[in-house]
Amino acid sequence: DISHFYFVDLFTLCMSRRGKPGTPEKKLHYENRLMQLLHWCRSMLVLQTGEAGSEQLQRVRRSIAGRGVLLLGKNTTIRSILHRHRNDLDLQHVPISNLVPLISGKIGLVFVEDSDPSDVQDIVVGVTAMTRARAGKVAQSPLMVRAGCTGLEPARTSFFSAMNVSTRIQRGIIQIESDVVIVPEGGTVCATAEKLFNNLGVFPVVVRLECVAGVEEGRIVDGRVYRDVKTVDLRSKMRGAARMVAHVGAGLGVPTTSGAVAVIDEALESIAALSLAVG
Repeated sequence: DISHFYFVDLFTLCMSRRGKPGTPEKKLHYENRLMQLLHWCRSMLVLQTGEAGSEQLQRVRRSIAGRGVLLLGKNTTIRSILHRHRNDLDLQHVPISNLVPLISGKIGLVFVEDSDPSDVQDIVVGVTAMTRARAGKVAQSPLMVRAGCTGLEPARTSFFSAMNVSTRIQRGIIQIESDVVIVPEGGTVCATAEKLFNNLGVFPVVVRLECVAGVEEGRIVDGRVYRDVKTVDLRSKMRGAARMVAHVGAGLGVPTTSGAVAVIDEALESIAALSLAVG
């Protein structure tokens, strides 16, 4: 039961210590929790958490409850634990030597048992938050200001002029005349843009977790597979390919597995027609 891993039996953890002598108690608890999840899961997702805050991460946990378990931690700690258990015979389904290089930066691990990892990835990526624009950061999506009242006094029009944002003064308040993209996708946020967004009190940056890789059946799967290739698409293409094989086989008079259903249907129709003819 997935819920078991939200409430770890501390007595069991203490009795099954596997860390180095002198390791702090919290690290021993973390190591046992990680090892329990590694033994339990059938697949796993490696996430880059980036600038995600604690509130957003809690929403991710709640969103995947019943499908998977999110575990956070320092990448150095996780790598150290994996190195110590790289020869564990019970972890043959986890390619530790290939997994360790992926554990870098701010990461999180999602352990999945029975659910489709692609579905879990969609849920995780769908949990977003908004944050401030910071100078020097690359925009993952266009950052823009919306038309309307800014609540700012006319003395601050210089910020808008510097960013080519057309404005007008109405009742002593600056009004933006139309939506304007301040930083295009892939562009770098400058100091003036950062100050403009801060003055407007706008949080234009969308923060979401990114799946960089997955582990399935003892192999590493590129994270782009979960983003770009969906189970529904695969099934549709497989059905289309099976129909094509069946048609080609029928045209050549060669029996195929995919055409078996059509052959059986045709045989039943012949039998029914013969029965009616005989009376």
